Amino acid sequence: MPEPRLRAAIIGCGRIGAGQLGVRRRHRQSPSKPAVDSHAAVLCRSPRVQVIALADNDPLRLRAARSRWRVQRGYADYRRLLAEVPLDLLSICTPNPTHAEVLLAAIHAGVKTIWMEKPLASSSREARRILAAAERAQTRILLNYSRRFSRTYADLRQRLQRGLIGPIVAVEGHYMRGLANNGSHLLDLCRFLFGEIAAVRGVDSLHETEPDASLDAFLLTCSGIPIYLRALPRHYDFFELRIFGERGQVDLVQRGAEPHLYRRIPSRECVTGYDLRPRPWRGPRGLADAWPRALANLLAVHRRSAPPLCSAWDGWQALRLVEMIRRSAQNRSRSLPLTSAEAACRH
Repeated sequence: MPEPRLRAAIIGCGRIGAGQLGVRRRHRQSPSKPAVDSHAAVLCRSPRVQVIALADNDPLRLRAARSRWRVQRGYADYRRLLAEVPLDLLSICTPNPTHAEVLLAAIHAGVKTIWMEKPLASSSREARRILAAAERAQTRILLNYSRRFSRTYADLRQRLQRGLIGPIVAVEGHYMRGLANNGSHLLDLCRFLFGEIAAVRGVDSLHETEPDASLDAFLLTCSGIPIYLRALPRHYDFFELRIFGERGQVDLVQRGAEPHLYRRIPSRECVTGYDLRPRPWRGPRGLADAWPRALANLLAVHRRSAPPLCSAWDGWQALRLVEMIRRSAQNRSRSLPLTSAEAACRH
């Protein structure tokens, strides 16, 4: 007999929670492979999952989502949903300031597998409460820093570890529109690719007045790799990473979706004694597979056959880094070390 479908619900029916299938992102995607960019689009098309309830405090948005995805049960109050509907999986896609409140309510309601948008919470202290509650309840949380799930980045990480461009000597990145909003994606990506962070320094070069200002940051990994992150003005649409190695360079362009490889070649024509020559990228590229692979990881996490590729602990680390960079920028850009427990250099 086929296994019963897993019962899922989505709290928060905006674009990321219950948007349409195939809405294209601004980065390049394969023409034959439309982007999937909402929790409902992924869950409702899985033969292993049945979305049985939605919740949103906007009645028009809730009605539209129920109609679009053919979900019978809808709730204006997510607490009623958690109290009345037995669930295997839950997606949390509510506004950022509500994440901790909704997540803690779901943990206390007994939901064991939760997929949620970042940030994990509004502060690292709040995140620690969530980590403790999840551990007590044996709840597993998958955080949607989406690039972690892409085959492009999984392959890149392995190839860098195998010496694709030799030992890494420096990393440079650019982002825009808020350190916590977009910059945290870059911070999480740096941890994923290069390891834990030992020290940070923040610089307020843009002097933005928004609550989530974009800050320049210098990071030093536990293995000694210097990482320079540059904040761009908000009218830019830019998210890129450049990785310098002793034998070459990798540039991640098109909002981080396109890897470009360069090899360091000896050259008498250059005063440096070498030249960088482009080479074909023979690994995966693009981010179109990130959402389906996130779902595959979610199902494996539910079966307890794999850990989350991006966990609540990773979410806490991202918040911690954001707070430390802000504190450094407010304190005349003083370099701030993270303790061994916080940075987890032991890993």
